[in-house]
Amino acid sequence: MQKLRSLMQGLDSRSEFMHGVVEGSVDAIVTFDQNGVIEAANRSAARLFGFNGDDILGRSVGELLPSLDNLGAENDTPVTKILDGVHESSGRTMQGQSFPVDISSNSIDLGEKVLITAIIRDITLRKQQQHQLERKANLDDLTGLPNRTFLKERLAACIDDHFHDTGHGGLLLIDLNQFKEINDTLGQDVGDDVLSEVGRRFSSMLPADATVARFGGDEFAVVLERNGDKRRTLDIATALAQ
Repeated sequence: MQKLRSLMQGLDSRSEFMHGVVEGSVDAIVTFDQNGVIEAANRSAARLFGFNGDDILGRSVGELLPSLDNLGAENDTPVTKILDGVHESSGRTMQGQSFPVDISSNSIDLGEKVLITAIIRDITLRKQQQHQLERKANLDDLTGLPNRTFLKERLAACIDDHFHDTGHGGLLLIDLNQFKEINDTLGQDVGDDVLSEVGRRFSSMLPADATVARFGGDEFAVVLERNGDKRRTLDIATALAQ
């Protein structure tokens, strides 16, 4: 009898410990049944989705995670639908604001029903950092125009997507005459201002199907998609040179 009592006390202690771990987690943890009804959620989940305490319970998980909105639908397989490791999705607060999340989940079959536990992490900051890195990799720091790397990718895409279909396109390479003299006589800061202004003017003068990039130094490049004929390319080149 004493051994049984000790065993039960040990189980209670472990249960309390696990409850403390879940409640103390910085990640949102939500448990719901196979129809998507939320049965348990920690404080982080309530806070992340903008609910007060237990107000989150009894709601559909699809309110928080729109990608799971069809749980319990006829002919659906909700459990296997989300048990595919960590994947990116979108979350939605009670106020209707969307934000990117990572979701990892697992299920437990209790016989009479299946419960799914999802660990949800807000990845807004990671997405912002990723966007900044992509922007830095593809845009020129000085002018804000696409850089050489982006230009090569864009030109390759145009060749594959458009030039093969229409047989027409345009590529202009533009070099600024006597730019070195500006740097030598007025200084690099003035030269940078000139490059920035040239980039702005080129952008404002080009049609919507054109991509202008700073190729390097005082060199710019323009890719013209779906170009009708050589005359149009010449007209655009003449306008940019004036």
